Amino acid sequence: MAFDGIAARCAAWEIAGIAVGGKVTRIFQPERDEIDLIMRKNADNFRIKISAGSQNSRIGISGVSKENPMNAPVFCMILRKHLTGALLKTVTQVECDRILRLGFETYTEMGDLTEKTLVCEIMGRYSNIVLLNQSGVIIDAIRHVDSRTSSYREVLPARIYAPPPPQNRLLPQDGGALEKFVELMKAPENADLAAGKLLLNGFSGFSKPLSEGILRRAGVESDIKVAHLLENGPLFEAFINSLAEVLECISENRYSPVIAADEDGTFTDFYALEVEAKPGCRVIPFGTVSACMDRFFAGRDEAQHRKNVTAELSKAVSAAVERTEKKLKIYREDIESAADSEEYRIKGEILAANLYRLKGGEKFLDAENYFEEDCPEIRIDLDSHLSPAKNLQNYFRTYRRKKSKTGNASANAAAAEADLEYLASVGYAIENCPDAMAAAEIREELENGGFLKKRSASFKKRPPSVKKDGWLALSTRSGMTVLVGRNNTQNDVLTHKIAAPDDIWFHVKNSPGSHVILRASENAGKVTAADVEEAAKTAAKFSSLKDAGFAEVDYTRVKHVKKPHGSKPGKAVYVNYKTVAVRNYAGSDE
Repeated sequence: MAFDGIAARCAAWEIAGIAVGGKVTRIFQPERDEIDLIMRKNADNFRIKISAGSQNSRIGISGVSKENPMNAPVFCMILRKHLTGALLKTVTQVECDRILRLGFETYTEMGDLTEKTLVCEIMGRYSNIVLLNQSGVIIDAIRHVDSRTSSYREVLPARIYAPPPPQNRLLPQDGGALEKFVELMKAPENADLAAGKLLLNGFSGFSKPLSEGILRRAGVESDIKVAHLLENGPLFEAFINSLAEVLECISENRYSPVIAADEDGTFTDFYALEVEAKPGCRVIPFGTVSACMDRFFAGRDEAQHRKNVTAELSKAVSAAVERTEKKLKIYREDIESAADSEEYRIKGEILAANLYRLKGGEKFLDAENYFEEDCPEIRIDLDSHLSPAKNLQNYFRTYRRKKSKTGNASANAAAAEADLEYLASVGYAIENCPDAMAAAEIREELENGGFLKKRSASFKKRPPSVKKDGWLALSTRSGMTVLVGRNNTQNDVLTHKIAAPDDIWFHVKNSPGSHVILRASENAGKVTAADVEEAAKTAAKFSSLKDAGFAEVDYTRVKHVKKPHGSKPGKAVYVNYKTVAVRNYAGSDE
């Protein structure tokens, strides 16, 4: 990724041309580290997106909107208080660095004209968004930084704002920058440096991909020593020409935003200037750097959001599995310790039948065990300090306690085993989560089941609804529809609400997996053995046995599949089923 100082300069130039003079109408904070300023100018609405995320930090005019929290976070509320209705007056960049200052003009509560500045520090994991008053005092920041985090500066409310440490590098837009860089190249201390490294460290705003692109366009290897480059006249001239062209484009604000994509179509980098991409990559041109960033970050935002959510869900499920396994171990120990409860009942019955023989003070009683066929003699231990009646009560009390313990432990163990089975299915769904909507459904499912603490209202999204296209829709070679649930919530909806009674339900045998529906009701009487086999392969592919190469899949009509009352999401019992063994399904695309 290359949101470098040059991309920031291009973004500032675009924002200034479009947004200066516009009024802030609404402010949203769709993510913990992302702000959307909705602005209006000359009857046109547009969005300035500022992201301080560690992976996808950027700023620009954006056409991408996201779902917002039900209740705005604190920083969003502060921005709304100070910037709603404000006019954007200036957009400036700090020394071609990744720091933009948005200057606003607004009115105080007393009606006095005042200025506010929104400082956008787009610096990877050190990114921040800071709101200042006209005296340069911090009102608030999206990420607070105290002395424990940074020894250089604090970013906290009521502190004087201090910018990040200066880079002390050449400014590419300044006249004479090329000559000054040539002087750097000729300095003795830089002779053994790689040309790419000197280019990166010599100019403010240059990133490694941009520096390497400039060298590639000149036919120069990035690791060539500066001294060798100076000695090679034609190569040095080609490099200087390539650099001079880039510096001229920067100083004249002539940008050519492009995305570099590899042979598989995966985006690798984006550039504000059209430079030579890596070998094997092609470039996709865009009219503006904002459109370029929207396209580049679209998949990354979704992937990063999904990664963050699924990591949290996986951690919660792993913790729940660990807790449940510990409980199950205790329950099984309780069952084992109470296994001799029947022995206490038998001894109690025999003691009751022979109570007349006891006078008190005996330590044991030998009597016939009439519960066994040959009536062998059995010895019953007694407490000599208790009366015979008290000893009898102790035996029956111990029997009742152990029996109760066995019953409770057995029920609890069965519930724990069911929880482990359920958590295994949730773990499979998390591992194969296709998008943020499915992740939200899994999270809601875990929250409702008590396995995950409910989020605070500030960052709780609106309750997700299972959309018609939430599950996967495939088709067999004969054209029959196959529906695949991607989590337990979708499995329940597909099986018990969407599927018709005569549709065919598939599930891998004795393992977590998706509910798969073959829409036989749409093609009554036309279901072939090949259709069944393809649907069974799909069920095996979307299961925990997807990499096994062999699986047994149960299938039956949907009318024979029931959900037990009070059971966990995704739980189903079925009768009148058949089993088919399938192989070589991992790469199937039915």
